[in-house]
Amino acid sequence: MYKLADCSYESKILDPTCGSGTFLVISMFNMLKEIEGLNINDESKNNLKKAVLQEGLYGVESDMFNATLSDINMMLHGDGSSHIFKDNCFNKLPELKDVYNRALMNPPFSQKDNELKFIYETLQNMEVGGIVSAIVPISCILSAKKTKSTVPENLKYKRLILENHNLLQVIRLPKKLFHPNASVQTAIITIQAHTKYSQATKRKNFLDDGYIESRNIGRTEHHVDLAKKIFNQEKW
Repeated sequence: MYKLADCSYESKILDPTCGSGTFLVISMFNMLKEIEGLNINDESKNNLKKAVLQEGLYGVESDMFNATLSDINMMLHGDGSSHIFKDNCFNKLPELKDVYNRALMNPPFSQKDNELKFIYETLQNMEVGGIVSAIVPISCILSAKKTKSTVPENLKYKRLILENHNLLQVIRLPKKLFHPNASVQTAIITIQAHTKYSQATKRKNFLDDGYIESRNIGRTEHHVDLAKKIFNQEKW
């Protein structure tokens, strides 16, 4: 997700539905690792790391328990500022307008608000040219009959996203990847904010990621090298 959104240590990264903060912690590790690899002196590295920890990571979570977990998770991993806001993201996003230029998110499935609404509002309040990578049910984006894509609200937000932003890439993910939504087929969509369509959307099939489901064990590595080759195919 971090790479898909073209993140770097210079990014301002938001997770508007951050849960326990997993995306933010992983992003922090990646950002600090990049800084450590720069050919600069230690003082400059420390200043850049300080900037990441103070200004580079933001999270919003409406559930008090999860927000507290995220706050603790970030602080335990070295983020002394921990910009975790205990709020509804639809209330908080306008206050964060143009603060962030990257967003990594996994909006809650099958809730009151449509998954694409979370993505649209995140895009609307993002810097021009910023990038969102989000995990969504594949029913949100397919046009086939009898999918969520035919629901009026879903059609509304899909249209708004495509009219105002640029869909860069869609990656179809393996089945049974996420618990407790193991039965929901998912995809990662990557979208650039406030930019016009300029080239064909990349489509990648990652249904087979090289892991197999083993009873009482879960997902185990099987043929990862082959799966990487499959991933390079840009079609469903």
